[in-house]
Amino acid sequence: MLKTNGLVLCAVGLFLAGPAFAAPDFTGVWRLDGDATALRSISGKTPPLTSWGREQYEHNQAAFARKDYSGDLTRLQCASAGAVRLITLPYPVEFFQRPFQLTMLFGWNHEYRLINLRPTAMTTPYELAIGISNGHWEGDTLVVRTTDLTDNTLLDSAGLPHGDKTIVTERIRMLDRRHMEDVVTITDPKAYSRDWSFRLGYHKTAAKGVAEDVCLDRMAAGGPALENPQ
Repeated sequence: MLKTNGLVLCAVGLFLAGPAFAAPDFTGVWRLDGDATALRSISGKTPPLTSWGREQYEHNQAAFARKDYSGDLTRLQCASAGAVRLITLPYPVEFFQRPFQLTMLFGWNHEYRLINLRPTAMTTPYELAIGISNGHWEGDTLVVRTTDLTDNTLLDSAGLPHGDKTIVTERIRMLDRRHMEDVVTITDPKAYSRDWSFRLGYHKTAAKGVAEDVCLDRMAAGGPALENPQ
């Protein structure tokens, strides 16, 4: 029968191969656990700044203490917070997952981020505040590499700088059905003497989506560019 029935051969082959890999589903609305205003490495230490990076960081901190946000375009004029800072803000983020793309819709200023999951990497003819993100699966972990970032954003709200050749690598995985972690590694020889990593935890909420948010309208009404919506 195996010689004359191709359907039987196909069925046997599928049985022997076992079930196809099913990627974890990140779909839903998530919130950051804890406070990520000032990023620290996984070991709890200040990131390993170069002399240039330390000079920029100390300058930013001194300016922020004076309420001078001229070096923070996000606070000053609602400019994009950038790929790293966006994931540290205390606003909800909604994930929409498809086989070849993960979309993140942020509750702050309705910014969004696209993570390409196709075999062919996305590219850009110019640098972007949000960068270009390409991902692939390693078992149940989504590995995302973000490049082509402009250098006029900050890594966090405390003033951590970055250079113009920064590479951000994330390892995102579900811990259980309602908890997720994102281990982020920064490669940036201009601002940091070596690669360093930090960890963010998220919990899934019962929200059906994120609320409308327009940063410039909020500022026109007398509110701050960044606020905690909780």
